[in-house]
Amino acid sequence: MRCMPVLSLRVLIALLIVAGSAACKSLVPTRIRVLVIANSDVRDIPLAMAADDLRNQGYRVEITPMMSGALMADALSRGDAELASFNNETLWAAIGKGLRAKTIVQRLSFPNLVVTRQSVSCRAMNGRPLAIGSQTGLNPRLVSRYFESRCPGTEPQVLVIPDSAARTAALVGGTVDAALLPLEEFLKLQKAAPGTYATLVDLTKEFPQLQVNAVQARGDWLEQHPREVREVIRALLLVHRRIIANRRLLYTRTLEQLKTDKAETTSVIDALIAAGAWDPNGALTNDNVQYTLNFLQETGAVPKGLRVEDVADLAPLNDVLNDIGRQ
Repeated sequence: MRCMPVLSLRVLIALLIVAGSAACKSLVPTRIRVLVIANSDVRDIPLAMAADDLRNQGYRVEITPMMSGALMADALSRGDAELASFNNETLWAAIGKGLRAKTIVQRLSFPNLVVTRQSVSCRAMNGRPLAIGSQTGLNPRLVSRYFESRCPGTEPQVLVIPDSAARTAALVGGTVDAALLPLEEFLKLQKAAPGTYATLVDLTKEFPQLQVNAVQARGDWLEQHPREVREVIRALLLVHRRIIANRRLLYTRTLEQLKTDKAETTSVIDALIAAGAWDPNGALTNDNVQYTLNFLQETGAVPKGLRVEDVADLAPLNDVLNDIGRQ
């Protein structure tokens, strides 16, 4: 009969120290640093709600506002955050320059509208002033593609007015015949002058496969923390499903956090939910990521050589959907 080796007291103490250290380490909350665009509004509240749910599960979630997606991409490259919420175009362009990060789940599909007076048609816009927020970025390319495909030969006179409220004022005052506006500005116009203004094009509906805003993950964190990645996606999708089923949850949280006008806030939330702003399945598929990548490559926004697997990791999202089911 063989006897078990007898551990020396010194070895036994060392093993107990290692085991104790590992146990203590497992009790330390996992830190998840998330970057968001400054000046948050109702569109950002579901992400804040998901962060609260993760905190209740024991995660240490830290949300930091930043002024632009470009700054967020730079912060991810330095390892200053695990996740960031900004547009795919900026991230994918940075990936083309060497950033190790990937898109993991859609955060929001937000309607941007070209609004005119009721009598103004697509072809009637030829040579007439159209106000947009910038000459660069995704929206000007989408507007240009719309006119090229829906009324070829029509070329509006583009005026750059960065502030959306100022674009609304220009439309009301007759300085421009059309303006690219966020949904909430159009709702204000409808309330102030019912029947006067119309949507010439809803860019989200015109380009339904285009994926614009998402949660972006730093590459090494994505690889080293698969469980945490799935938990983030799960928390976000479950919040989306809760607010779709009961929008009063979003009313309450938004009014508490932003201190906004109740009637205006509920009107915007109702319109966003009706427009499908928060997808219960995270929206991203191989097909619509490929469509978005093709569009951005055709318009010169991102390098031609990028592939879907270079810019997005859909495996964690699909794992979560296999677990909670699709709606």
